[in-house]
Amino acid sequence: MYRSVSEGTRIGTWQWNVQTGETVFNERWAEIVGYSLAELAPVDINTWLGLAHPDDLPGSGRLLEQHFAGQLAFYDCKCRMKHKNGHWVWVHDRGRVVSWTEDNKPLMMYGTHADITEQKHAELELKASRDQFQTLVANIPGITYRCKADKDWTMLYMSGSIDPLSGYPASDFIYNEVRSYASVIHPDDSERLDLAVGQAIKDNQSWLLQYRIIHKCGAIRWVEERGRAEYNEQGEVNFLDGFILDITEEKTLKQQLLKLTSQLPGVVYQYQQWPDGRACFPYASNNLQKIYGALPEQVKDDATFIFSKIHPDDLAGLANSIELSAANLSLWQHQYRVCLDNKKPTWVSGRATPERMPDGSTLWHGYIEDITTSKQHYLELERLNKEYKLSQQRLEMASETALIGFWQASLVTGELWWSPVIYQIFGFDENTTPSVALFKSTLHPDDKDLVTASEQRALETGLHDVVHRIIRPDGAIRWVHELARLLPVDENPDQILVGSVQDVTERMQLQQMKDAFVSTVSHELRTPLTAIKGALALLNSGKLDQVPEKLKKLMQVAGSNSDRLAQLINDLLDVDLLLAKCRLISSHCL
Repeated sequence: MYRSVSEGTRIGTWQWNVQTGETVFNERWAEIVGYSLAELAPVDINTWLGLAHPDDLPGSGRLLEQHFAGQLAFYDCKCRMKHKNGHWVWVHDRGRVVSWTEDNKPLMMYGTHADITEQKHAELELKASRDQFQTLVANIPGITYRCKADKDWTMLYMSGSIDPLSGYPASDFIYNEVRSYASVIHPDDSERLDLAVGQAIKDNQSWLLQYRIIHKCGAIRWVEERGRAEYNEQGEVNFLDGFILDITEEKTLKQQLLKLTSQLPGVVYQYQQWPDGRACFPYASNNLQKIYGALPEQVKDDATFIFSKIHPDDLAGLANSIELSAANLSLWQHQYRVCLDNKKPTWVSGRATPERMPDGSTLWHGYIEDITTSKQHYLELERLNKEYKLSQQRLEMASETALIGFWQASLVTGELWWSPVIYQIFGFDENTTPSVALFKSTLHPDDKDLVTASEQRALETGLHDVVHRIIRPDGAIRWVHELARLLPVDENPDQILVGSVQDVTERMQLQQMKDAFVSTVSHELRTPLTAIKGALALLNSGKLDQVPEKLKKLMQVAGSNSDRLAQLINDLLDVDLLLAKCRLISSHCL
């Protein structure tokens, strides 16, 4: 029966006289290492020692001594033995001392050898796989776990990344050996966490939670946990699997970002829009409420409320600008009005950079600010600019009608600017570049000193007022009146004159005609009239012969009329003189 059991289990047997070293092995024992007993003869304890792996002998010896000393009930050792083909096989060696010498020394020992090579290889492969898994888990920047679904979250497995996060080794939490994971969760978060996980288990859903844990040193760490329950066929929870990530730095940066964005006058935001028209604000700073009257939570999933606050006249333009930015992935910039209840519309300016997302949507990252004050200034400036342009057009029309041009010249650099009418006055082509030298070249030779003298007086008086002639490119001579002012030299190092020039040719021609008329009146009328008055005065004096009374009356009338005519001529000459003085006084006042 024993032989049948031995052959059926393929177990090698041995017996060893510990004192003499004599050893007996069965045939199966030799087959395990690829030999027959005949090939190994003579057989003794050294046969086994010669086949055993040198690295395994010390361990085997310690186990044997412990058994001899009564510390172990059996000698039980797994070791390697050299196969005939040169490779190593694993054997499970078990034995027991069955008799002792009179002085209590081990005498006879019986045991078995079992080939466990395949089992050992499977164990090694399993260990290698487990080591690989642990290495992979150790390199993941987070904690993987498996726990029971009890109130303490009894851990069945927890990766080593819990060490730096909590300050405690993972071994502390396995089966709550030292402490439970629930014990390091912040008390203010425990109830919320339990309720959320319990509801997720009930709904057969995963959970995503953020909460705080208390480090060994007392510091607070923020974590994000993702997990899901595993169920058996009856729908009962076997265990919970999850992943815990340290988000303390991210949370700190987020808090810093919130503090920074709260100091900004506008809104830092993300706006997302899908091809089907859906839109939302995944993120928006708290100033969203100041501009749109909405909390960030209200528009996190739906942006409809925001668009309801856009001024109706600006809505189409805003939508077009967003569509264009999404189509070309180009920078979005737009200004529009926002209408809040019982308030005047406010102007806002937005700027954002688009990004195409994997689901086909477009995500903008941007900033919106209230520009009402600056926009009002701009609109007022635009209005004034329009008025200025209108006034300028009117001035240009008046300038063209009156042939008055405006200019600015530097007596130091020789630079000159003039208005378009001056091209017409001087007869220049509009492509001609104005300059002081060009102007000087137009002066009539007889008037050059006159103009120079006026410019020199301007350095003292600040007023340049001169009427002179110019010669146009076609040879025509025209009279012009220049009137300009010069700022004080200490404020005007370039000696810039700003003034006007008017074509006064017709006026000068009329003046010449008037002067000729006055000269005629003065010489051609007053001289003969004086003689007539003298003659009439002599006749009316009675020093000559008596004249008839009737003729005397006629001569008196003639004398009276000649006096009146002389007075009219003098008055005409006095008025001309008065006008000349008025013009002189007016020019000095300017």
